[in-house]
Amino acid sequence: PANRLADSSVAVLDGIAPLADAGPDENVGESVLYTLNGTGSSGPNGYRLDFEWTQDSSPTVTLTDADTAEPSFTAPTVAQNTPLVFTLNVTAGGESDTNTVTITIIDSQSNAPLADAGDDDTVDEGTSYTLDGTGSSDPNGDRLDFEWTQDSDPTVTLTDADTAEPSFTAPAVSVDITIIFTLKVTAVGEFDTDTVTITIRNTIVPIVPKITIPGGGDDILIPVSEPVLEFVPEPEPEPEPEPEPVLEPVPEPVLEPVPEPVLEPVPEPVLEPVLEPVPEPEHMLYLEPEPVLEPVLEPVPEPEHVLEPVPEPEHMLYLEPEPEPEPEPESVPNLQDGTYLVAAAYHPETENTIQFLREVRDSTVTCTTVGASFMEDFNHVYYSFSPAIADLIRDNPAFKETVKIFLTPIILTLHLMALADECSELHVLGLGMLILLLNGLIYMIIPLLILIAVWRRYAKKKKLRAIYSQNSMQ
Repeated sequence: PANRLADSSVAVLDGIAPLADAGPDENVGESVLYTLNGTGSSGPNGYRLDFEWTQDSSPTVTLTDADTAEPSFTAPTVAQNTPLVFTLNVTAGGESDTNTVTITIIDSQSNAPLADAGDDDTVDEGTSYTLDGTGSSDPNGDRLDFEWTQDSDPTVTLTDADTAEPSFTAPAVSVDITIIFTLKVTAVGEFDTDTVTITIRNTIVPIVPKITIPGGGDDILIPVSEPVLEFVPEPEPEPEPEPEPVLEPVPEPVLEPVPEPVLEPVPEPVLEPVLEPVPEPEHMLYLEPEPVLEPVLEPVPEPEHVLEPVPEPEHMLYLEPEPEPEPEPESVPNLQDGTYLVAAAYHPETENTIQFLREVRDSTVTCTTVGASFMEDFNHVYYSFSPAIADLIRDNPAFKETVKIFLTPIILTLHLMALADECSELHVLGLGMLILLLNGLIYMIIPLLILIAVWRRYAKKKKLRAIYSQNSMQ
């Protein structure tokens, strides 16, 4: 016939569904314009692909050009990392296929890790496959802990499920199936999850029917639109089972009880002790008692030398008592070591004050660069006049009290330096400026206010006198 084909194979086009591909899962920052990618989808030759995108999770976003291969949306602002799931439905020639993609919106303020279970993939049955979570990360660079779990059947055995790249062997399947795995990534108490879909592909080749045309000629393959069913021969009928023989019940034997034997008690034998005489030894040892020795007292001879009395000397030496030492004058404190004025003004109660000043200087001020520089300049000026003033203080009690009153605010404000940490540049500088400010208020502003008050009072009196003079003249 004219339509007979030289080759016995004919391509079957009808009934082949398209293949949807929604693109790989990705992470997107907040407020970013993102475009989905369904251009990897395919279908039978000569058929146009129709696209339809839908959103399957919240928060809802507005998809622009949702009926094209590449729609877009603006990532919303989220309080934490939030996955958005989109489904792509592809239609061609009356057949359709779907595929999903997860776009994770990353919270810009979050410190949680980011889980990435890899892209969806397809594997043949019976082959080994390795999952890939190496794309996971942490914004702070902390160590990541991995945990893989399976969310759909058939169950497979995951090797090294607590690592970034576990593996499994694809099971044998009769049709293509999908298995979903979830990756949980934890870092410093915070975690994130992501899923991946692995399609297990059936590798058995379908049977194409062979039709013989009457009249001879080669066999040809006819394109069909209905699914091809494989011929399965009917099973042979099983032989009828033979009737089982009827077994009559056998009467159980009657067991008569056996009387228990009676045990009579056996009297215990009474054992009487037998005393045998002990034979006397042939040889006996007799010990005589030791004689008692009485002490013998002998007279003690008198000494040959007799002590004679010592004659009194003709000349006697009389020692006069030493005079009592006069009380030492009250010690004057050491006026060295930078405490001339304090020692002179506060003597005799100067010990605690000088000890405090030394501790502030040695343990807090001079161990810092700022304090050491200040003390060097201060000592250069201080030692130029303090010895002479100290001499005046010792000679003049009234001047001593005046200097004591003048130094009291300085010593009181220096107690603030005890709040500084040892050798702390910042503390010494800050507290030093505070002490200088307080002393400036005490020694300059307060006297100035007093002078202003006195001047105002003097001016007021002067004004009153002028008014009184005018009234007197009138």
